[in-house]
Amino acid sequence: MLHDLRYAFRTLRRSPGFTLSVILALALGIGANTAVFSVVDAVLLKPLPYADPDRLVRLYERNAAQGIERGEVSPGTFADWRTRTRTLESVALSTLNQSLWQFGDRYDIVTFSAVSPALFDLFRVKPMLGRTFRPESQQDRRGGDTGDVVISFDLWQRRFGGSSSVLGRSVSVEGRFPLQIIGVMPRGFSYPAGVEAWGNFVVPLPISDEQRQGRYYDVVARLAPHATITAARAELAGLSTQMAVEHPSSNSGWTVQVEGLSESTTGRARTALLMLLGAVGGVLLIGCANVANLLLARATTRRREMAVRVALGAATWDLVRQYFIEALLLAAAGTGLGVVLGTWITQIVIRFAPPDVPRLGEIAMNVRLLLFTGSAGLVSAVLIGLVPALQARRAEQHGRLRPDGRAATDRASHLRRVLIFAESALVILLLTGAILLLRSFVKLRGVDLGFDARSVLSVELRWPTGRFLVPQRHPWVMLQQQVNDLIASIESVPGVEAAGLVTDLPLAGDVTSGSMWRADAPGASDRTPPASAGDQWQADVNIVTPGYFRALGIPILRGRNFAPGDRLTEQQLTDFDVPRSGVAIVNTAFAARYFPHEDPIGRRVVLLDDETFGAARTIVGIVGDVRAHAVAEAGSPAVFLPHAEHPDVFRPMVAVRSTLPPDAIAPAIRERVREFDPELLVMRTRPMEDVLSGALSRPRFNLLLLGSFALLALTLSAVGIYGVVAFIVTQRTREIGVRMALGARPGNVVTLVLTDGLMPVLAGALAGIGAATVATRALRTLVFGVTPLDPVSFALSPVVLIGVATLACVLPAVRATRVDPIIALREE
Repeated sequence: MLHDLRYAFRTLRRSPGFTLSVILALALGIGANTAVFSVVDAVLLKPLPYADPDRLVRLYERNAAQGIERGEVSPGTFADWRTRTRTLESVALSTLNQSLWQFGDRYDIVTFSAVSPALFDLFRVKPMLGRTFRPESQQDRRGGDTGDVVISFDLWQRRFGGSSSVLGRSVSVEGRFPLQIIGVMPRGFSYPAGVEAWGNFVVPLPISDEQRQGRYYDVVARLAPHATITAARAELAGLSTQMAVEHPSSNSGWTVQVEGLSESTTGRARTALLMLLGAVGGVLLIGCANVANLLLARATTRRREMAVRVALGAATWDLVRQYFIEALLLAAAGTGLGVVLGTWITQIVIRFAPPDVPRLGEIAMNVRLLLFTGSAGLVSAVLIGLVPALQARRAEQHGRLRPDGRAATDRASHLRRVLIFAESALVILLLTGAILLLRSFVKLRGVDLGFDARSVLSVELRWPTGRFLVPQRHPWVMLQQQVNDLIASIESVPGVEAAGLVTDLPLAGDVTSGSMWRADAPGASDRTPPASAGDQWQADVNIVTPGYFRALGIPILRGRNFAPGDRLTEQQLTDFDVPRSGVAIVNTAFAARYFPHEDPIGRRVVLLDDETFGAARTIVGIVGDVRAHAVAEAGSPAVFLPHAEHPDVFRPMVAVRSTLPPDAIAPAIRERVREFDPELLVMRTRPMEDVLSGALSRPRFNLLLLGSFALLALTLSAVGIYGVVAFIVTQRTREIGVRMALGARPGNVVTLVLTDGLMPVLAGALAGIGAATVATRALRTLVFGVTPLDPVSFALSPVVLIGVATLACVLPAVRATRVDPIIALREE
């Protein structure tokens, strides 16, 4: 064995060009596979960092009639699940928000979650310092641990330097609320994802039917011992039916959605990552086919060597072993270089990955990744060593080289064509998928968003909430005036055409939704909801100032915009006994769904979350639909309220349209805000086109990777086709010379070579199209505006492949026409 290893090394060293090309081809395939698998491993395969993660589930409320599949949970539903379930060992809720913490003379935004005290026990995690919240049974409903906070390891290190004296320290939140740190969680624990601090939240009991209307909470649970997720689904579905009977006004039409926590966390990324893993697997197979062709050609030139070894007594196994040892050496070198390339490609993947792909920070070299890379190298060695090993067996059977060893009918030529056939089929598969995603991305880029992002700057601002919470006073009057003055100040900046506040900027993240109903719905009275759940609506709710629609170019189709008179007086904002009424603007999706046969203008609606500022609101205008959730999602029903009638926005988002480029006017906006109010923090400014670009990051990521792998596969295939055709032309030099001596024209020779080279490509293209008709169905959730069987994509992919293959065949074909028939006949 050691002798064979030394001989293989010397043999490969004598052909450095051949050896380097083989190693590079394998390294590209193995490196791409290593990179994508490292992401798949971290996101999909690696267990969640909790005890018994397969026992954890996410609970959602679902309403098919309203198109809600994974909705947030109401406090009443949560309380019923917790007290009635037998299949769940424990249930906990959480909320997620950004809070403003003060550290000395500096402010910092901390991702904060109010959670049930049971959350930490549910995850079976203990604090590394201090304690967590006491069980609800031990807390005073009027206070308890509400003034305490538990912080994450990262926040402890970043802001407190890892000091053990952090316990008992008080921090100021929102410029007013003191919270006492009672515990520090261990490194790596963060639930919900990204949370840096946890506050205590106890659901107040009893819960009224009106409180049951609001759905605000995320709920996680742990399955009871021996309970299955199927059993939990069945039990909770039955409980949903009971609750719909007991509380028809709030629970009718609502049921439960139960998902494994891992599935819930990674579900959106799963299809794309598995698609990419399959794509790089195809690239590796194409690389192996190319290398096998190179080794096959090399084995053909080594027939005399093998025949001599057979004549000297070498057995078939000796020849086969020699080829496999050479293949193992090449695969080992390719694997080593592939690991280096894979590390580099992984960094590129992480850089371009959309921000909502979870757990990318957990990518690291581990045993699974090493086993995968080693397996990829071993499989490559087997694949590339098998073909020349078969040639070695034939050498043993024939014992010597035949005189016609370079004839056109050589079986090796047939095997080369089979490999080209397989390569072509795989390339068609990858090209079709890439073209599908490209056409889908083009459709997304061209979709009408309902607003004009050009020349618009978004400005994210933040007031310390405590600044407005003065004893014996309501903050609404101060906020109302501050926002009015802020917008006027921004509009006075030279170059600003329009500015408007909005609570949720389109495509910038989660959009707030709320429950509502017609004021004249049967059974509805003041704040009492209708008797029928079908009369209770769900829509996005945004608080805006009048300039918002102009700033984003959203057309007012009917009715009017908000006017200066659409505001609550100071008395109305401070005295709840004073009668109040308000106005609202809805979009066309709202009008079409909830007023399909009548004019909504002049109708009155009641918003469940609008209790503080008014009763029924009159619809005064209809605006165009905006794609607020995602570029691929049509506009959903939305209601807009005037800030002057709903002034509870402590985190204003301002859209600014100007005659100057957004980046050019941003410094002036920042300076004007600082002059207006030094305590108003400018968290971020970015062009609206950057917001749109971020919303397209996931389809762009899928296209970038799959397109890159398809291009790599096409390049490898072209190189392989060129190599095979060039070798066949060399093998057929005598035949071509005879043909030309007998009168064949150069055009006849070119046609002969092109036909011979393109036939396996055409056959492979047909097979690839057949495979693509099945495989592209898996992309149905990733495409927009095209179908998985898009005829343009299926027609274009073989055209691209055949065009590239033709170019790869032309050079050898032209070279064949230069064969001197006299020299060829003299050799014969």
